[in-house]
Amino acid sequence: MRRDFAERIFQNRVANTGKQPIRGDGGSRTSGGLRTQPAEAVLKIFAAWIVYAALSLLFFGLPIINHLSQTYIGGGTDPICHIWSIAWWPYAIEHRLNPLITHALWAPAGYNLVWGTDIPGPSLIIYPITRIFGPVVSYNLLCLLAPPAAAASTFVLCHYVCGRFWPALVGGYIFGFSPWEIAYTSIPMDAEEVSRLLERIAWYDYPRLAEHRDQHMAEGPHREASAFEVGLDLILDGLTRARDAAAGSA
Repeated sequence: MRRDFAERIFQNRVANTGKQPIRGDGGSRTSGGLRTQPAEAVLKIFAAWIVYAALSLLFFGLPIINHLSQTYIGGGTDPICHIWSIAWWPYAIEHRLNPLITHALWAPAGYNLVWGTDIPGPSLIIYPITRIFGPVVSYNLLCLLAPPAAAASTFVLCHYVCGRFWPALVGGYIFGFSPWEIAYTSIPMDAEEVSRLLERIAWYDYPRLAEHRDQHMAEGPHREASAFEVGLDLILDGLTRARDAAAGSA
């Protein structure tokens, strides 16, 4: 099945680019792909990365660009854990400590970081920035660089499949700047703003979501089940409106 799928992708690339396939060490491929013209491929990847980096700065960097060391991107406890990890790994290696076990947390028993979401690789790569400017600046820079890196990687894959720049650019954007990524990386709204937004939900537009608001939002703190129910309600409301629109047009 995988071989058939790859063959279909290859045939589509040949049909889309109108170029003849060539044979080499890597097997069949078209002469217009990223793999056959290194200079052009690097230029395209760099151009796509510049676009993604500008979008990342626009979406996430503007609120913090003037105070990178005083505030951080995101909300909740995850950013604090990552900032701590950025400082911990270089410190542990410098002082010849086991970086996977720390007694700085849950003292005196300590904590096994294998169970955590620490980021050893990025922590060590960005250590020069951490040493000069501190872990908060390093964390913010990683947050600004991660979406363009993910988007550029997807751009390479999409360009390999379709052989075109602009569709690949859109594909990279969809992956690197997905709604989940934007929601996770963005600084969250305060509770009052969220409440005002929920109050604007009309019953005739989103009946299931409005029902969820009236029944559950007043119960207290956020629950993971509530997040799932909100997403499910939005999907059901969207399907209902699409069905009604189709029935009306018919």
